Amino acid sequence: YDIHLDGILANFTGMVRQASTERARQAQRLIVGPWAHWLPLSSVVGSIDFGPDAVLDVTALRRDWFGAWLQDGPDPALAPVRLFVMGENVWRDEQEWPLARTRYTPWYLQSGGELGPDAPASGTAAGEFVHDPADPVPTVGGRLLGTGEFSGPYDQSAVGERADVLCYTSAPLTEPMEVTGPVRVVLWASTDAADTDFAAVLIDVRPDGTAINLCE
Repeated sequence: YDIHLDGILANFTGMVRQASTERARQAQRLIVGPWAHWLPLSSVVGSIDFGPDAVLDVTALRRDWFGAWLQDGPDPALAPVRLFVMGENVWRDEQEWPLARTRYTPWYLQSGGELGPDAPASGTAAGEFVHDPADPVPTVGGRLLGTGEFSGPYDQSAVGERADVLCYTSAPLTEPMEVTGPVRVVLWASTDAADTDFAAVLIDVRPDGTAINLCE
């Protein structure tokens, strides 16, 4: 939930591909936790407690890393990629990013507010909304730069009830689903305003109706 995540991922993959020496390319390390901007010392992010394993001892990590590179200390023996899997709330070591075993799966926005793996039929009606610049859709949590109380995961239910927000919801998942990797939206849209921004948020709707933002 850090606004810098995209840049961090791009830096890691770029250095792995293009660093000037083989040693530099092989020595890149990536750690992705559940935190908001610079909050790895707390397990609570936004409205969710991810458990004690979510806390990262940054001081020890830096000491080992710079000790190895600047003081000829022992190799900290970190995996190339270390990910915190939210939901399971566990760390997992990986060898690359994006993960080589990723299955890129398109899901589609359907008429009537449905979301699913089947492409909509030709001629499907478009969703519409009216935007009032004097009453903008609020940002509730998410990937923000600040370390205040409103960054991270929060219930998006009230936002989804607004008339100027279109919600597309899948059928309840019948088995566990992991979403790990780049998420993107291909949006076909038109507007009668001089300028319009569109934002898409991927949300986990829980059995009790709580709608937790995952990424945007």
